[in-house]
Amino acid sequence: QDLIERFIAIEHLLQSIWYAPLRCVALCQGRAWGAGADLLAVCDEVWLGTEVSIRFPGVGFGLILGTRRLGSIVGAARAMQWLSGGQSLDQSQAIASGFGKAIPNSNDYAHLVDMLSQPPLADRKTMEQLRQQLRPDYRQADMDALIASASLGSIKQRIVAYRALTLANRPQRK
Repeated sequence: QDLIERFIAIEHLLQSIWYAPLRCVALCQGRAWGAGADLLAVCDEVWLGTEVSIRFPGVGFGLILGTRRLGSIVGAARAMQWLSGGQSLDQSQAIASGFGKAIPNSNDYAHLVDMLSQPPLADRKTMEQLRQQLRPDYRQADMDALIASASLGSIKQRIVAYRALTLANRPQRK
């Protein structure tokens, strides 16, 4: 039950950002898996370092979380491939899909700081109206899908089984 409550809290957080009447920007260096990848997906702009690794493993243990949002960003076919395939995406794959942009120079964030320092073009009310037009409100449907998927048997056992399968299929280091 605690795990289901955590997933519900994550979904609430993701929905709050996705529907917020302001722009959200994320910077990612390194690994963004699971909720970290979902957090990137709810941001308006995602800047990715060269060493980024993005993965959406939830489907591997029967969890439907963030699916509609990811599909609206990269398209249904690509989202299906990423979610059901379980592979990790690197910077070039994410950029090619429209999921993010390359950090101009991974050691110099001046460009990003300058961009983020600019005042917003639109006020919050206008941003709220813009969001309503571009992002139909599926909060309840998305939450229902999450709860239904998380409630099918023991989510903890499914995560443990997924982890065991992932470790078994990992290439051995020499």
